[in-house]
Formats: sequence, structure tokens, C-alpha cells
Amino acid sequence: MHLIASPIPGGLHDLECDRTAQVIESIRVARSACWTGWERQASDAPHESLQPNYCLQNPWAGLGLSRTELSAVRDIVDCHILTPILHGRPDLMNYDDEAYRIFLDANHRLACALKHFLRDDDIIWVHDYLHAPLAESLREVGFPGPLGFTLHAPFPAPEILEVLPRQSQFLKSLCRFNLLGFQGRNCLQNFEQAAEATLNASLHATGLTGPHGEVATGVFPIPIDVAKIRRVAAAPIVEHEEAKLRAYFPDGNLIGSWGTLDPTQGIVERLRSFELFLKARKERFGRDIMIQAIVPQRSWLEESQDVRSEVEIEFSRINGRFSTLDWTPIRYFHGALPPSLLAALYRVCRVGLITPFSEGMSLTAKDFVVMQRPEDPGVLILSQFARVAEELDGALIVNPFEIERVAEALGRAVEMPLAERQARWESMNHILEASSVEAWSSRFIERLADLTGGEWKSSAA
Repeated sequence: MHLIASPIPGGLHDLECDRTAQVIESIRVARSACWTGWERQASDAPHESLQPNYCLQNPWAGLGLSRTELSAVRDIVDCHILTPILHGRPDLMNYDDEAYRIFLDANHRLACALKHFLRDDDIIWVHDYLHAPLAESLREVGFPGPLGFTLHAPFPAPEILEVLPRQSQFLKSLCRFNLLGFQGRNCLQNFEQAAEATLNASLHATGLTGPHGEVATGVFPIPIDVAKIRRVAAAPIVEHEEAKLRAYFPDGNLIGSWGTLDPTQGIVERLRSFELFLKARKERFGRDIMIQAIVPQRSWLEESQDVRSEVEIEFSRINGRFSTLDWTPIRYFHGALPPSLLAALYRVCRVGLITPFSEGMSLTAKDFVVMQRPEDPGVLILSQFARVAEELDGALIVNPFEIERVAEALGRAVEMPLAERQARWESMNHILEASSVEAWSSRFIERLADLTGGEWKSSAA
């Protein structure tokens, strides 16, 4: 049996709105696995056994957390400790050791619940840093089987991780896994350097020797289901929404910007880059419109109200400066878009402006590329700090902190000739089509099985 570990969705609505959950569900289906983890809603009577749940007849098995546990895990450890650290913003960390202890205990409780129905040769593949301590707990309760971990988020530079008071414990818990997968080469290097400096780990070509034995490492950028996304894009309801959008914006180039309201996304800087673009290119007045969509991607995380206020102030200020009676340069939307409308928006945008300060999977960038029409594709402007920049060589790569350079990239994108747009799109599309969820997950599982089936076993096993 294969188990996928990550906080489980609350139902179909979570799958529709949470792009990360959709990817994990695709992996679960590809592996015929069971999805286990904490339930995302607090339980009035927390149970010690896993409660089965079914969505479209697919098995999920969740462990309920009390309101105290859920608040500690979600509102403190995730939002105010691990997310800031992993995304390189230690200045935003608000460490609470009691909450962190509850977080560790909740992982141990999940391990104890799993123990009752695990076989020794079952494979457990963790997909969320909130379950990073799970391997430690599973070894403590006696599970000897293969343990893999794929980090969807970035891994920070060692000097940033040092700010985490429990950094040594966090690194040791990761070293309990047999195989660790990262989204980019720099993330892998950051982990190795941190393990070497903090744990005195010795590095070698395929991993490291840590405090619990050998740990294999690798770069495993998470793919998207290209065929499925193409089917969505070709659906009649998407074509209907696309026609409506094109009729509503018949003459202008749409610049699409998507993100969540947290300090790592750089939404305010994107708005200011667009302002500089308009200031420098007055001939574009009335022609170009930026659609800033704040689409909640993961209901598990709270939005930053400070960021929301700043974004809305900038949106109002820039529109007040440039709007005319018949043209509003920025359209701002906050809320979950229906999947059909989101797909249609990807298709009609001439430019995709995706410039986070720090990001792991960057699924939005991949979705934007796949949704484009080959005969008239748009241009992707991508942050150099999004790990997918290592894959998508056809994008215009920018430093999101240099808003002047981003404004120049916008000017280049809206005026890019069709032949160049097609060449860049074809290059990126070829890369995305070459990696399926099935092949990617098989590559990870096969390597994990090779490690644990031969001589290379963790000393904890």
C-alpha cells in the first residue's frame, strides 16, 4: 500500500480552490494510494484512530485535531513560524515554543494512529512540511518501511534557517526520511549546506550521511497533469467564458497577475511595476489592462490583512492616477474564481505576470503556459526566485524587487512579435508535456524502493 501524507481536503470545494490539493490528489490517483493526514476542520471530540472519508469514491483517512491543536498548527506554526522561514522572511516569524510542541505531538499522534494498519513494506510519501516530523514519530513507533518526503515550498539559505530556534531538530526530522525531494537545485543545496553545518552531515553525490544514516536527495520539480488541464481548457463552459471575456475586452492586451495575500508574493511590487510601465508608455493608455486576481490557493493558510490593505491602497491609487471615463487600467478581484472562469482568464491574457519573492512549485506559471492557444500564445514573465524558473526557459525572467526591470519586461511582452511568442511557448510547452504526474511519481517511488530494498537502509529501520 502507498500512503500520501498531507493535511486532507475538507471536500470537493477544497479541491476546486486549492491547487496544491489538486496536485496531491493527482499523485494519489496515479499511485492508487490512500491520502492520510490531519483533517482541516477542528474536531469537537478528537479521535485517536483515522476516520475514513470518501470523495468521488477516492479514499482519504484523516485524523481530527482539537481546536487548540489546530490553532497551534495552522495559525502559529504554519502561518507565523515555518512559512516565513521557508520563504526567506525570518523577520515575519513569531516563534511560540508551546505551539511548536503541540505541532510535534500532533504528528506523533498521527504516527500512532497509522501504526495500527501499516505493513512493514508500505510506502509513505509525505507532501507537506507540516508533516515533516512524521518520519521521526513513525520510526519511534517502530515503522521500518520506506519514507519519502517532497518539499513543495522553497528551502531557505542556512543563515535564514538558523533563525528557527528548533532548526537542529527540524533538520534531524528530515534526515529520518530515506529520500528527500526538492523543487529546485538551490533548495537542495541550501538543505545540504544546512545539514553539513548544523548536523555535521557528510555530503556525497547522491545525498548525505546524517545522524540516522544515509539520506538520498534529489531535485523533483512537481509536474502538472497537462492532458487534464487541456481537457478543462477545451470544455464548452470555458470556451463560453473565454468568448465573454474577449467580447468585454475587445481591443486591449490583458496582463494577468495571480497570487495570494501574503508577503512572499510581491503583489504590491507588481502593481507598482505596472504603474511604471504606464508612465513610460503613454501610447498604451486605453489598450492595456492588468487583472490582479487574489485567488485563495490554500484554505489552510490565513491571508495577511496588512498585505491586503496595502494592495488595495495601491490599486486605488494607481487607478485614480491613470483612469479615464472609458478605461480603468487595473481590475482587482479578491476571492475564489470558478475553475472555468480561471481557465478562460489564463487563455485570454497576453501576459502572465508571476513574480513572487519566493515560491516552490509555481503551479500557476505552468497552468498559464498550458492553457495558452498555440496559434497566438501569451508571454510569461516569471520571477527568478520561483523555482520553476529553472524549468521554463521560454519565460522572461526578472528580479521582482527591481520594479523598473519588471516594467521593461512588461513593455517587451506586450510588443513581442508572434513568432517569438510562439517559439518561447513551444519551448516551455515541450518541457511541461515531457513530465507527467505518473512518470514523475514513478521515478520518485522507484528510487525510494531501490534505496530501501537494497543495502542503503536507514539505521532507524
